[in-house]
Amino acid sequence: RTERMQYKINATIIKHWYQYGCERKLLYSADKIEKKTQIETVPDNFGDSSQHPGTIFEEEVVEILSQSNHVYKPKPNKQELTQVQWNHFVRNIDGHDTAYAWQPVVYGSSIANMLQLPPNVSLSKGFIDLVRREDKGDHFLLTIIDAKYSPISTHFHKVQVAYYARILGLELEALNEKKPFPKPVQINSVGEIWIPSEEDGVKWSEEVFNLQPYQNELDYFFQHEVKRLSQVQVRPEDQSHFHLYYKCEQCKYHPHCLKSIQKETPEEMDLSAIFGLTQYTKRKLKERGFHTVGDLSALESDHFEHETLWRLQGTGEAFITRAKSLVAKTPIFKEGTRTINMPATVDCPIIFSVDRSANHGFLVSIGLHLRQLDGTIKEVHFTIPTKDAERAVLEECLDTIQTLLQDLHDWNSDKTNKDDLKTCQIFTYEASEMRNLKESIATYIDDPDFAETYKLVLRILTPEGLIPDPLYNQLNQSLITTLRSTFEQLYAIPSTVTYDLARLSQGLETTTSFSGAYSPEEGFEHPFSSQLSMDQVENIIHERADLDAIKQDLQSRLHTTHLLIEWLIEQSSAATSPFLCLNNTPFVVQEDTHTMNIGGLDGLHSQTVLGTNLSIKGHMHALSKPLAQRIKSGSTWGHLKLVSEPELNEKKFLLYFETGQTEKCSLRRGAYNLFLHQDNESILLNTRQQGLHKCDIIEVKGNAGDSTYLTVKISNAVYKRLKEDLLVESNWIIDAGITSINDYRTQDFLASLQ
Repeated sequence: RTERMQYKINATIIKHWYQYGCERKLLYSADKIEKKTQIETVPDNFGDSSQHPGTIFEEEVVEILSQSNHVYKPKPNKQELTQVQWNHFVRNIDGHDTAYAWQPVVYGSSIANMLQLPPNVSLSKGFIDLVRREDKGDHFLLTIIDAKYSPISTHFHKVQVAYYARILGLELEALNEKKPFPKPVQINSVGEIWIPSEEDGVKWSEEVFNLQPYQNELDYFFQHEVKRLSQVQVRPEDQSHFHLYYKCEQCKYHPHCLKSIQKETPEEMDLSAIFGLTQYTKRKLKERGFHTVGDLSALESDHFEHETLWRLQGTGEAFITRAKSLVAKTPIFKEGTRTINMPATVDCPIIFSVDRSANHGFLVSIGLHLRQLDGTIKEVHFTIPTKDAERAVLEECLDTIQTLLQDLHDWNSDKTNKDDLKTCQIFTYEASEMRNLKESIATYIDDPDFAETYKLVLRILTPEGLIPDPLYNQLNQSLITTLRSTFEQLYAIPSTVTYDLARLSQGLETTTSFSGAYSPEEGFEHPFSSQLSMDQVENIIHERADLDAIKQDLQSRLHTTHLLIEWLIEQSSAATSPFLCLNNTPFVVQEDTHTMNIGGLDGLHSQTVLGTNLSIKGHMHALSKPLAQRIKSGSTWGHLKLVSEPELNEKKFLLYFETGQTEKCSLRRGAYNLFLHQDNESILLNTRQQGLHKCDIIEVKGNAGDSTYLTVKISNAVYKRLKEDLLVESNWIIDAGITSINDYRTQDFLASLQ
């Protein structure tokens, strides 16, 4: 019989549980497995903990506090307060109304029974950043404070504070029993998290929060999760559940877990190799007997069609296709898929590659690549070591873009031949790059000079909180494309865990005509992303980075992104049915609306237009899906075959169709704005063409599973347009067209008031 594992849990382990949700990380840490086996780990990026930004921030906070408060500090060359120091602090031996204790210890071992932990689980000691003591007259109040070098306080930070409060409260009860306090000592019902402040001259900002909700979570954790996890072995047989995804890069155990997808054949790889899986979905697949990529790749694509778990029912086909792609070591195009994320042609692409420090709140690098009107390429690369340097770099980039946009406007305003008109499109590879760019722009929009100078660019790269210009967010027109999400829609790529720039481009280069994959140089490689790693970001900020190497990396990322754009356009152009369906019009400057000062009726009108456009884009996205998916969702009649000659009835033609479609469909008599077509994207995603193929359902007979008969009415004009194909072709389709009646009525009403 295998002996039960002995696990020791502390505050950091609990914080990581709520941060990563990883069973293996919790158990490995609680077992200190790296000290008992030859398991491969990686050290902390910062090596010496005294150089860690979090340690430095905490020391600076304590130094400032000490200037105006009594602070108990560890003795020289010690990491924690002694028990004597802590006893003096709790009993107010110093006599101050307010005092702080830095790095007091909570042991936990003495109160494990009070938490009713399993016999093989104990608590190890932990260190609290700060405790504030306040004399409230009839009692002392202790507040738990955590100093975090983070742009925001997170859920898992608050759970850690709640844990300290719970354990400290129990330990104080035990301490009081041994020797009663001179007056009661209470733990505050609220905790505080101090994070770096964005305000000049202020070191930190404080977030105060109620501890009770987080302590309720801890109660559940100790009563249920700890009990379950205590039964799981990690030695000699590892029974722990794990899943590889982008957050794993921060875990010291990730080299060990990576071995699960570094197999001789793809079939042997763990399910984590499949892009898009979550921990929950992977667990459910394992419960159903699927443990490897080979297990999933052997399934038919519709295997999960009747799955009771809705997550697998909705995404199971995508996971199976991705598994097949990994096994075949070749990309698989998702037949029938179209996308409105990207146009079929771009005359002047604008490509950004950016890296942002989440802890410091500014961009640390920007790469910009664009094709100018004369066809020449302009490219610039910047590294940004300080927040003060960010604005000048941003302005240079925005100047470059705004000049190109103005040139495009002048060119297009001058031309009468539509073939001479030119388009542009802004690209980033990752959606996070565009979000980071907009967040940095947002920090300067309160400056009237900045807002006025770059008002054209702000209409397109509109930060959160402002109303985007409706002209550049039209029905199927958007000037921004994120390339990764476009690939996700169209292809399954033989890339493990993630579709980052390096892995996706390398997966394409292996078996397709694509050439020019991004291969990061030494020092720029990391497991799940192609953006700068945290240590490279810190190197820039602390001016110890190889700037030439970083600029070379930016150049390589921009180059590969540009080649991927060109490759996608070529593939769409060569396809029997082009799949890039964003219909961007030639660029012109809209003079009437200013993003920064939209107000009154203009603001209401703009928001109404945007609401309309958003709903229509959602409908267009649904129509761009493959026919099989639309049929499965119940939104489309497909596989319609004419069973008799069209019948003229009161200047309208009645068509009688039969379909073997087994799925139910919501389109019935009275359904609005229907159109009859043959899954041609030029009709399917074009509102004008939909109107030219309008039809109405008069009657539906039959039940799902049997032959179903539809009586459909079309106008004389539509009949003339379709006459030649109606009797020959047998695969007709009825979809609901794109419409938003009430929004347009609202727009007309608002326009009438102006």
